[in-house]
Amino acid sequence: MIASQGNAHRIMRHGLGAVVVAALLALEPAAASLEPRSAFESWLQEGDHAATFQEFTAFLGQRGLERVVEPWTLLRQGSSWRDARQPAFAFPPRALWPNIVPTLEALRDEIIPRVGPVQVWSGFRTREYNERAGGAARSSHLTLRGVDVVPMKQRSRAELHAILDGYWRSAEAKQRAVGIGFYRNDTGRFHVDAATRHRRW
Repeated sequence: MIASQGNAHRIMRHGLGAVVVAALLALEPAAASLEPRSAFESWLQEGDHAATFQEFTAFLGQRGLERVVEPWTLLRQGSSWRDARQPAFAFPPRALWPNIVPTLEALRDEIIPRVGPVQVWSGFRTREYNERAGGAARSSHLTLRGVDVVPMKQRSRAELHAILDGYWRSAEAKQRAVGIGFYRNDTGRFHVDAATRHRRW
C-alpha cells in the first residue's frame, strides 16, 4: 500500500527531513516500513546496545567514514522486518566491522560524487532476517559488505542506471571490485558492495 500523507507527517515527527520523506514516499511503498531514528534510539536502550553503537561509530570515525552515511542506518536490516517478524535493527559481530570499510570508501569517493548523498535502506542482516525476507543465501549483507541505498536527489530510473553503469565500467570500480545491483519495479534503490567481485545485476 502506498504511504499516506498521515504516514508522511508521522515520519516528519520522527526527525526525517522533508527531502528524505519526499524521496522515501515517492520511490517505493516499502519506505513506510523503514524505522526512523526515534525507533533506533529506543532500540539503543536495550541491553548494551548504546555502548556497542558508540564503539561502532568510533570504529568508523577512526577511519574517517562516520559521515559517509548516518552510522545508525548501517544497522537497518531492511523494510521487510515486520513481514519477516525480525528486529528492525541488528548489530554485526565486531569481527565483521572491517568489511564495511571498502564499501563506504567506494560510496564516499566514487558513488556519492556522482549521484549525491544517499540513505541506507538495508545494511547488516542477520541470517534469520535474510532468510525470512527472501535474501540471497550468500548475500553480502550477512557479512556487512553490502548496503542497499537510495539517492536523496530524485532521478529517473534511466538516469540513475546510466550514471551507475558508467561508474561500474570504470577502472576505479574494477580496482575496488565493486558490485552494483538494481531492483526491479524500483526507481531509486540500488545495492553496493566492494572488495568482493566486480559484478553488476
